[in-house]
Amino acid sequence: QPLRTGRYELHASGLSREVTPLAFPESIAVTAGDVTVLAGTFDDQGLTAVARRVALLGGRVLALFHAD
Repeated sequence: QPLRTGRYELHASGLSREVTPLAFPESIAVTAGDVTVLAGTFDDQGLTAVARRVALLGGRVLALFHAD
């Protein structure tokens, strides 16, 4: 079942601080230690694309939270 469109926070690890703003322009990125939080309004297809980019950059998705 597809996720509904809304505000989400995707927590990931292993992403470079220098690359994150360039790789995820559609989200707000906050980094603390090795964890990066990508926040924004996404639909199911957008979340799939963000998770795929995290994997391509050598990172790992830790958690996904609905921010509403």
